Amino acid sequence: MATILIGLDAVLCIVIMLAALDYLRAVYFMDQPAVCAAFYLVVVGAFGILVTLYAGKQPSPWEVLLHLGVTLYAAAHYPQIFLHEWRWDGKERRHSRL
Repeated sequence: MATILIGLDAVLCIVIMLAALDYLRAVYFMDQPAVCAAFYLVVVGAFGILVTLYAGKQPSPWEVLLHLGVTLYAAAHYPQIFLHEWRWDGKERRHSRL
């Protein structure tokens, strides 16, 4: 059971990190500094949890439920969180080559 919890928690932390980094890539810090700071803290926290999992710490079921809740919230509100703030479509990069 502990191995399943460790694996599930590691996968959830990776998903949370990737989602938060994707948001931070698309949003400007000066537009929403509090939200960006919160996402930076989430990325650092998820990375820290991955390091402790790699070191052999066994997560409690409550930690795994917390990470699952964050992941499900992000999946349910994906358009509001990620698509709404998406501003870069690659046009700047294509124009710089011309």
